[in-house]
Amino acid sequence: MKKFAFALAALCLLAVPSIASAATAYVRASAGAGFLHDAHWTDYGVMDGGTDVFSTGSAFDGALGVRIGMFRIEAAMGYQYNALDRWIMPSGEVWHQGEGYRCNVSIVTAMANIYADFNREGSFSPYVTGGIGGAEVQYTWKYDGGRTDRDSDRVFAWQLGAGVGYRAAEHFTLDLGYRYLATSDVEALEESSYPCASSRIMLGARYDF
Repeated sequence: MKKFAFALAALCLLAVPSIASAATAYVRASAGAGFLHDAHWTDYGVMDGGTDVFSTGSAFDGALGVRIGMFRIEAAMGYQYNALDRWIMPSGEVWHQGEGYRCNVSIVTAMANIYADFNREGSFSPYVTGGIGGAEVQYTWKYDGGRTDRDSDRVFAWQLGAGVGYRAAEHFTLDLGYRYLATSDVEALEESSYPCASSRIMLGARYDF
C-alpha cells in the first residue's frame, strides 16, 4: 500500500509541470443590467412584511483566472446596484420611491467560478458556468429631512449562467452572457428576512496572456 501511495504521489508530482504548462492565465471584466427579483419580506419568521419591487439596475464584475483545456477557473468580485421602485404592504397599499424616502440595495460578491467552453477553435464559443462564494447585501434608506439608515448582512451566494464568447483577436475575446445569482436569506430591517436573487445580462471582455 505504501509503495502504491508513493507511486501515486510521484505521478501527481510529475503531472504538475504539464498541468502548469497547459494553463493560461487571463483577466476579465464585465458590465451590464442587473434585475433584482421581488423581495418578499417575513418579519420575525411569522408576519408578512410586504414585497419590495425594484427598478432595473447596473452590475459589474472583474476576475482573474486560468484556463486548462476547455475549462476555466476564476476568482471574481462583483457589484450590483438597484433602486427600490415601490413597496407593496401586506394591506395592499403601495408606497412608491420618493414618497417620503428613497431606498436602494447594493450587492457585493466574492465568487469562485468554473466555466466549460465549447467550440474553442471557432470564432464563437458557447459556455456554461457556475460558482459559489459570499455576498454582502446592504439596504440604504434616505428620508426627507436628511436622515439616512443602513442595514446589511453577509450571506452565502451561488450562481449559474450561460453565454457565448466571440474571439475578436488572438488574445482578446468579447463575451455576452446571462447570470442567475441567489443567496441564503438576508436578515435585516430589525430581524426581518427575505430571499435575495437577481438576473444579470452582462457584456464583457477577456484577455488571455
